[in-house]
Amino acid sequence: DEARETSDEEAIKKDDSSSPVVAASSSGEGAEPEDESASAAGKDLNLTTVADAARSNAGMLFGIVRQGGSIAWAMVLEVFAIGMLLFLIPFYFFFFSLWYEHVIEFFDGLIPQRDRGHTRELLGKMDAAVAGFVRGRIMIAIIMSVMLVAGYMFVGVPYAILLGILVGFISIVPYLGLIGVPAAIVLLFFGQLEVAEADRMAWWGILLWPTVVYSIVGTVDGWVLTPWIGGKTTNLDPVTIFVAILAGGSVLGVYGMLISIPVAACIKILLAEVVVPKLRELGTRPKAGRPLT
Repeated sequence: DEARETSDEEAIKKDDSSSPVVAASSSGEGAEPEDESASAAGKDLNLTTVADAARSNAGMLFGIVRQGGSIAWAMVLEVFAIGMLLFLIPFYFFFFSLWYEHVIEFFDGLIPQRDRGHTRELLGKMDAAVAGFVRGRIMIAIIMSVMLVAGYMFVGVPYAILLGILVGFISIVPYLGLIGVPAAIVLLFFGQLEVAEADRMAWWGILLWPTVVYSIVGTVDGWVLTPWIGGKTTNLDPVTIFVAILAGGSVLGVYGMLISIPVAACIKILLAEVVVPKLRELGTRPKAGRPLT
């Protein structure tokens, strides 16, 4: 009997171990560590992705901040340079005006006595040419200001009087008045925002009409005002003025275009008063005889 009971218990244990419930429970116990390792690996991957994204965003943000800082520093330096010019130019002008007579006496003493009269005459003519050029540019600036004010008012640019006068006097330096074109476009754009939507100007009109106004005024300046007024005040013909402006612009840029006309006038005076008489004197000398006869 005891042997039979022992064999029955062993059979029951075998049946229990081979049942699907026990197998599933045993397999579930083995799968739990695998699920935990997979979830841990997924968390590590997510953390790595987040760290990489954070590093890339930090680098991009640092680049933006550095670029913005460099632009801001360049603007600060530009404002400082302009401020120094606005301070130093009147400062030097005041002291130069105060000591003008002493400066003239100093340079007059450097001229040789035998050529002093003729040199003074040449310098006087050059001074008259430069002064005439400055007066001519001021006259041209006034005429351009009037034309720009009328044009800007016609196309509806806000603050047309202030902008036209400012651009006209900035145009004393050739082509520097071009900065008035984007300024007029921006003012016209913001001015149109205050108008009813049905009455607003088309976007192409906002870009076109201020550009047309400045183009017309610039054409009148380049082909009529500068050759006529500038040539009359400096005694230069239009062709010489155009050639001088082109040569000055190619050598010194905008500043070369500004000083090209008075420099050309001074060169003309030197050629007419010094070089040409010397050449004529050489041409009128008698021919030298043969040394062996």
